[in-house]
Amino acid sequence: MKLKCLGPSDKLIEEGDILLKINDQYVNRFIRLEELLDDNVGRTIKVLVQRGFEESEYCIKVGDKHAITPDRYVQVSGARFNTLSYQLARAYNVPAEGVYVCEQSGSHPKTKKVVVSDSRIV
Repeated sequence: MKLKCLGPSDKLIEEGDILLKINDQYVNRFIRLEELLDDNVGRTIKVLVQRGFEESEYCIKVGDKHAITPDRYVQVSGARFNTLSYQLARAYNVPAEGVYVCEQSGSHPKTKKVVVSDSRIV
């Protein structure tokens, strides 16, 4: 499971944590995890994780991936811009916010795309 940078579980769940329970139900199969997350989109779930020898419980709101997927773009002088998608943010390991230059005006098709986040070009 990949955690969204600056998402609801940011700074709570860390890489290497072992997921034990969601809403007091043991989670030992990926399909069960997927079902529990899908069934609770927009709701807060109780998550029990083990980090080292300690168990910790967190209440985390399950986000909706479709709500952060761009569904429109702006075209100016041949260049095309849209909101940075979750998938691209994950690929670049940046927060899913900001503007993505999806087509540069007059650029060669093999030119590297540019990600703009918080007024910084990444």
